[in-house]
Amino acid sequence: MKRSGLLVVLLLISGSLFYPTDVVLGQLDDAPEELEDQNLGAYVWAPKNMIKGETYDAVVILKQATNHGDLALISTSDPSVIRVPQSVSILPYSNHGIFSVDALKQREADLFISINGELAETRVMVHSASRQPDSLDILVPSNQTKSDKMIGYVISIDSNGSPVPVKEDVQIRLSASSMIDVPEIIQIKKDSHYASFVANIAGSGKIFASAQGLKLATQEITKLQDEITVRVAVAPDVAMQNSKAFFYVWLEKDGKPFKPPYVTEAFLSSSDTEIVRFSENRDITHYGDSVLSIPVIDGVGKGVLVTDKPGAAIITANVKGFGSAQTNMVVGSVLLDEDFEIISPQDEEEFDKRVRLLSERMPTIAFSWFYPKITDGKAYGVVALYNMNVTKDIVTDVNFTNTSITVTDQINRVVPVPLDGRTVTISSMTGLKYPDVLVLSESNEVAQTRGSGFNHAVEFEVDSLNEGNYTISVSGPGLDRFQSNLDVVSAYSESYTLSVIPIPALPGLRQDLAMISVLDESGVLVDVGKTFLGPIKLDISTTNIEEGTSNLSISGTGTAVYGGLVNENARITASASGISPFEVQLKPAGIAASIEFDVPKIAHISEKIPYAIHEIDVFGTPLKRIFASSMSATPGIVTDGNYLISNAEDEARIAVLSTVGADGKTIDTFANDMDLSISSYGNRGRVGKELQVNLLSDIGDVKVLVDSPLPYKKLDDDLKYVITPDREGYFNVTFTGIKEGYKTKNITYGLFAEKIIDLLIKAIGSDGNELNISQTVSIGNVSSTAITPYSAEIKPQFFKTKLPAQFDVGDKGYTLTKATGAGKEFSNGMIDLFLEKDTTILAKYERMVQIDVAGAEGSGFYPYGQMITLSVPPKDKMSFLVREVFDYWDGLPYEIEPVSFTASEDISASVVYRDDYSFLMLVIAVIVTTVLYTTAIRKKVNLRWEISKLVDLLRNNIKVNSPKVSHIRKSFEGKKKKKFSWQLKRKKDATGTN
Repeated sequence: MKRSGLLVVLLLISGSLFYPTDVVLGQLDDAPEELEDQNLGAYVWAPKNMIKGETYDAVVILKQATNHGDLALISTSDPSVIRVPQSVSILPYSNHGIFSVDALKQREADLFISINGELAETRVMVHSASRQPDSLDILVPSNQTKSDKMIGYVISIDSNGSPVPVKEDVQIRLSASSMIDVPEIIQIKKDSHYASFVANIAGSGKIFASAQGLKLATQEITKLQDEITVRVAVAPDVAMQNSKAFFYVWLEKDGKPFKPPYVTEAFLSSSDTEIVRFSENRDITHYGDSVLSIPVIDGVGKGVLVTDKPGAAIITANVKGFGSAQTNMVVGSVLLDEDFEIISPQDEEEFDKRVRLLSERMPTIAFSWFYPKITDGKAYGVVALYNMNVTKDIVTDVNFTNTSITVTDQINRVVPVPLDGRTVTISSMTGLKYPDVLVLSESNEVAQTRGSGFNHAVEFEVDSLNEGNYTISVSGPGLDRFQSNLDVVSAYSESYTLSVIPIPALPGLRQDLAMISVLDESGVLVDVGKTFLGPIKLDISTTNIEEGTSNLSISGTGTAVYGGLVNENARITASASGISPFEVQLKPAGIAASIEFDVPKIAHISEKIPYAIHEIDVFGTPLKRIFASSMSATPGIVTDGNYLISNAEDEARIAVLSTVGADGKTIDTFANDMDLSISSYGNRGRVGKELQVNLLSDIGDVKVLVDSPLPYKKLDDDLKYVITPDREGYFNVTFTGIKEGYKTKNITYGLFAEKIIDLLIKAIGSDGNELNISQTVSIGNVSSTAITPYSAEIKPQFFKTKLPAQFDVGDKGYTLTKATGAGKEFSNGMIDLFLEKDTTILAKYERMVQIDVAGAEGSGFYPYGQMITLSVPPKDKMSFLVREVFDYWDGLPYEIEPVSFTASEDISASVVYRDDYSFLMLVIAVIVTTVLYTTAIRKKVNLRWEISKLVDLLRNNIKVNSPKVSHIRKSFEGKKKKKFSWQLKRKKDATGTN
């Protein structure tokens, strides 16, 4: 298949290989479909089967959405087969990108998607009405067989496995493994699509079919045998010389008696005929001495052995068609070890003496055997007499508390002895039928035949009534009790079934339609001749088949072929006596047999999911594109026009029904992951105080649900909240982020809320200064020193402090006027409260200012900021004619009197007086005026002019006696302030002054 150079380079870079099914990015070509790594980047889906001339939807699916969208590039390995767009967009916060694919020509093509440097691909097959043979196929009744012959068919098929007739005769070359023999050449005739052959199967191997221009076909054949176990046993297995014993051969399968439905043959052989043989007359030597053939009926065969010289021999049984088995037999007396195992037979040097010695030995035990050891009904019992030499070993163990004596029997020698006519008793649990009393009488048979010899074993029959494990005891006078086991189980029952294998058919032709065979429980083709002792006659019934074959029977190859003509879906029912009937549907190629539903394996919830439905024939070839007449799905899957949508993240099962069939698929639907985190200023909150919580998400437009036991409110920002605890305790506030197409994200904010009180103590002077006052505060039972302003966060509890009544800061003094807090007033500075809410204690101190102006009225102590007035009354100096009056303030920046100002600092000043002659001058002026007036009248002078001169003279005299005003400020600035002296001693503040 040709690919563009660009795609080849991309494949080499990305490490991707072409794979004929849907793949995920990074998947290796040999990775099983069920092991695809669904965690890798992207997935591409298109209907794997398309019909020429149709347009289909395909989709590329991102495993995780991007916040800004993506662009997937699209290409195809063969633009003449399918036409695709160059790209498809995937919108932000989405995962699906749906695009169209036009099916143009019948052939395979690869569809490639490249996104974010990754490469994904899928392969599609475009079908059309005209089909061509592409390869060969071999069809057999079963790829496992017990039969030596098998029929087979070679069929010409297209790339989809549908039968296609050849346009001319085609020679097929057959070959096979060494254990399988097939004809070298067979031929598919013109306008036919198959040719049959017969293979001889000697062992497992492969059959190959080839033809020019067509792909090779291979069929593996496994040859099986029945897993039957052959069992052989001899009783007694330690036999007396010149006597006889009994042998038994039986078959087992799966631990049960196996009964083939026919009689087979078993061959018995002895490894040493001088010790054990099958003929009774030792004087005549012939083939029958060492080999004996017996029939095995219902899986069991039996016979008699003749013993001669002492020693050990191996008895071999070979059952025809089932295998062989061996057992050991000893003739003569034996030594035994402590585990009751035979060591070796003991030869008797003098035969004549042996007979006498044996006759003198008394039996001490009767051994018994029951064969077959596993039976479903009948078995055989054998009892023989033995003398056992037993050594009794006595061990004494003595200690201070008790004495114990242990007696151990050790068998050294086992010697078979003749039957002596005694009676033994046989007993077991209920369920077996046998002679309760058995007489061990001697028979003259051996003596008559050979002139000497003894019997030392007796055979009898046992019938079982019920299944079970039986323990059978044999005892008699003077004999030790001996026990044997016999298992009675149901016989192995093989069930057989008829198998009808349809041969791919075309409508309108008379052709072979089916192979009818018999299979065992494991589906293995059986040999009908062996299993059923002859052919099996079949009864065939059909529907919608014309010119059907009649009088069918299974023989030879183990398969019967049914032929006829079909034009529509048909049915064949085959039955045979003793075998359950079998029915099969015949669905010719090109006839709608069912539907094929194709849908992406994965899909993102909330987005459209494309799908495709085709009517298909029995070979899966698309015939027609259809839309479902009925569709059902697990909850969460809904239809949207010709699309599906999943509303839940889960494994969804979708079933599609139509008039010709149904199909179902499973989709793994997924949701995107959402990151949601919390940013806050800690997780401790105060009752009644707001605490802001900010949510952070990697996607936008997230809807948030809040589950909070505490009052909260949302801020203007969608992801910001304010929580106000209304009580104490530990609380969980859960935020749930919701967005279509995303997994719901829950995040819990753990908040510990407690009642905390803000305590603030401030001291303010009347001069506006904040005072730093040291004090002792007691919160609960803890005391500490605090300096105002003092703030603390405390739990509700008792609070106590004492504020000083007076307080000095440098040369400034303050007096407590009052303290207020919690709605109360504390005039003495002692504060004792139970605090249960935010409290501010404000202490107000009055700053006192000393105004000391000597000679002025109004001096004294004043609160800071108070308006004060200073005045200077005149003082008489000499009588009343000259007085001292205010001239200026020495130490005050004022020029007038009286003066008013605000008390803001301590003042030490004085009043400077001057002499006031005004009254005296007034008296003089009156006198002068009177004299002038009198003189003027007499002398007739200008009286106004004279008076004005007198006034000027007086004014000049007053100014000369008054200092300059400028001296006032110099005098004020040069004088030191007089310090404020308090009558009460106060404690100064060592930490700060104003």
